[in-house]
Formats: sequence, C-alpha cells, structure tokens
Amino acid sequence: MSLWNELPIELLLEKKLKKELGEHLGRERYSDYVIARRELLENMLGEIKGKEPNLSDHGPDHIADVLTKTFELLGEQKGQLSATELYILCLSILFHDVGNFDGRKKHNQKIAKFYDLVRKKEPRFSSERAAVLAITRAHTGFCSEGSNDTLKELLSHGVFSKPVDYKPIAALLRFADELAEGPQRTSSFMQAFNKYDKDSLKYHRLANVTDYTVDRKNKRLQVDYSIHIEVEADDTITDGKIPLIDLLKLINIRISKVNEELKYCRFYCSYLQQIQEISITFKFIYKGDYLDLGLPALMLNELVIPGENDSNFCEPNHTADSIYSKIAEALGKLSAE
Repeated sequence: MSLWNELPIELLLEKKLKKELGEHLGRERYSDYVIARRELLENMLGEIKGKEPNLSDHGPDHIADVLTKTFELLGEQKGQLSATELYILCLSILFHDVGNFDGRKKHNQKIAKFYDLVRKKEPRFSSERAAVLAITRAHTGFCSEGSNDTLKELLSHGVFSKPVDYKPIAALLRFADELAEGPQRTSSFMQAFNKYDKDSLKYHRLANVTDYTVDRKNKRLQVDYSIHIEVEADDTITDGKIPLIDLLKLINIRISKVNEELKYCRFYCSYLQQIQEISITFKFIYKGDYLDLGLPALMLNELVIPGENDSNFCEPNHTADSIYSKIAEALGKLSAE
C-alpha cells in the first residue's frame, strides 16, 4: 500500500493530534494510526475478495471512500471533533469491515481478533480497543435487544484519558458506509465474464449505476442513477445483464434504506443535522441517447403537508413499475418512428 495518498481527513487528523497533544505525542499517535492502516490495507482487507468473491469490494478503495464521505459529511463542523474523537473515528473506519474475512454474516462481531493481531495485545491500547470494537460493532447488525437500534446502547468513555462520545462517531461511520456505494465497489471484468453468482449480481449492477454527492451547502444528499438499457429479442428490457424491473425494485429498496439511515443516524449525531433532504434523479440511456421520460427529481425531506398521506414516498412516479412503464412507452415511441 505504498501508493496510498494521505486523504484530507487524515491530514486533518495529523494536524489536530499535534496541536492538541503536542508535537511528540501527536506524532506518535498518528504513527499508531498509520501502522494500523498499513497492516489492514496491505495484509488483511485485500484478502477478503479471496474469501468472499461475490461481495462488493471491502479493500483500500472502499476504506478511502468511507473516509472521504465522512470528511464531506462533517463539512465545516469537522473542527468540532477533538483530536482523539477524530482519531477513533478514522481508526474505526479502517477496522469496520475486516470481519468479512470470516464471512459476511455478523462480520461486525468478528473484529476483535483482527484488532488484536494489529495491536499485538499491547496494554496501552486497551481504551482504544474498547472504543473501536464498540463503534464498529454498531455500524450494522442488531443491538442486545434484537432491534436495529445499534447506536442507542453506546456511551461516552475515556480513550487515552480523553472523553469520547461513541454515539456520534458510530453514526458518522454508519452513514458514511451507507453512502460508500458506486462503481468502485465492483469489477466490470467479473461482470463481463459472469463471475458473480446470480444472487450477488444485482448488487454489483446497482453499484454500477449509483453515485452519491454530499451537498452540505444546499443541505442535501444528491443520489444519481444512470442506467444504460437494452431491449432483448423477446422485448425484455434489461440493463445488459439483469431485467431492468429487478434493478429498479432494488433501487427502490435502497432509496428507502438510505432515507431511513439518514433519519436514524441524524438522531444520534448533530454533525448530520445539516443534511435535511435527499434528492434522487434517474437517467436512462438507450443506444447512446437519453430517454426523455419527463421524470422529476424525487425529493425526500421532513416536510409534512397536512392532509396528504406520505405512506409511500415513491408514489406516483418513482415506483419500479411506474418507471418501467415510462421506459416501455418511450421505447415504443422510438420503435414507431
């Protein structure tokens, strides 16, 4: 991982550590971070593909993306995190997916042995260990009561004798990880040669078409889906690999999930309060040209208009069936020309 370039959030971390802890201790603490990063990226995370070849990528590119998304979500509030809080946040991002080496199921509960391998069970890391394991465990899965509310049980603890509130840090990791989806998480080669199993392929096709932009200036998360479509001999519309209707239904599920995660993580994290709405746009490309569907952007926010039922936010224009019908109609008009 000698080609790794320090990311803006890491440069900020190094600067804050030296400023708040002093030059000597700050340099030592940042060195601890770099040692963990090197061990994870060079010797562990890249090996997940070999153990779980059908998963989306969990290697260096994914880690870089989560770190970058976290920095973008923090925006101008990044200075409000203490050096130790930022250190634990970045370190938790490094470790959050390493449990996938032992399988996807409950991977958030399998991080301890990898942490101990990196830190060699040195006593000086005991408070760091407690923080990282608690925060990474909460980025997915279930709480002790069996619900998805994994953040509520996190508390504030001392790390290296500095106070660290686990909840907002875990919420930042959880939501940034939710947004770390896109072409960088899949392989066009594996798709072209049909190397992903049938159940996993749709998630890789979703990664192909997804792009998230954090727009704090406009208090918005922008989600863009750009899909190249094809018409098969039997008139089935596909994205080139899977039926388009299946991909659209998966997108509907993802839209709902991201909307839920934003509201959930925002409850526990003041740094996410700036993101007040989600804007979703669809673009469909057929034979190199964009299809004109007259489809407006889908806007999700907290606005409630009295007397209107908001039970299905995809109605009436953005359900999978509705979008599919519009595409079929547009293609029919093209065929008639």
